[in-house]
Amino acid sequence: MTLEIMEIQHIRNATIKLKYGGATFLIDPYFAEKYTQLSFAGRSNNPISDLPVSVDSILEGVEYIMISHLHPDHFDNAAQSLVPKDMPIFCQPEDCQSIESVGFQNVTPVESAIVVGKTTIYRTKGQHGSGSILKYMGPVSGYLFQSSAEKTLYWLGDTIYCHLVRESIDVHQPEIMICHAGGNKFFKQHDVFCADLQEDTEPVIMNAEQVLSLLQYWPESKVIATHLNALDHETETRESILRAAIQNNIGDGQLFIPNNGDILKF
Repeated sequence: MTLEIMEIQHIRNATIKLKYGGATFLIDPYFAEKYTQLSFAGRSNNPISDLPVSVDSILEGVEYIMISHLHPDHFDNAAQSLVPKDMPIFCQPEDCQSIESVGFQNVTPVESAIVVGKTTIYRTKGQHGSGSILKYMGPVSGYLFQSSAEKTLYWLGDTIYCHLVRESIDVHQPEIMICHAGGNKFFKQHDVFCADLQEDTEPVIMNAEQVLSLLQYWPESKVIATHLNALDHETETRESILRAAIQNNIGDGQLFIPNNGDILKF
């Protein structure tokens, strides 16, 4: 059987416009204009890059919104204002009431999986950091898209590389994975959580070392690295991820590092 071709447009940070299984999804819409949000690291206001296209263009054709969690770089006030209130939204159960409270009328909590047309979408678990900061980060989810007519896509969400990721890979054996690779940290000199940090935190999403571990654990998959060059508390950039890949002989066909607005087809 000839497989259909999925289309992945990387918008900015975690935001992805995905055409899969005959439907169009928008994952984690983050529409803030450049420098209009507060700093996470004391270096710069956020986001540090512009949207590559207009919000109207991003929303054009979108049928479903997927929300992984409610941090302000994943579903911000601008997106909450601009996404149509009757748009179907899928989210983790913990966030359903909050999303409904800002006026959205068609919100479905995903306990374990949902079916959209010929696509099954599994909600996966993640770990948004480690150590003392973890209690401030809250629950997070990823989404795994599976169809007999498509390659399996695993959008990991805001997670470090951990046993939860490996378990999802073991069960579903994805052919395409999208990971968040900015190595974002929080810093004791700019303690945004008022958490009395005694030292800088460990990364709350993957860094270059963890991306390499992901690639080594499941080399059968192509990996797309996103959540880069968008926020001021990143410790990685597209350039540093590329350097690490080259130094470790990761081929162009295995790791993709898209710029904002780039479209990939698989």
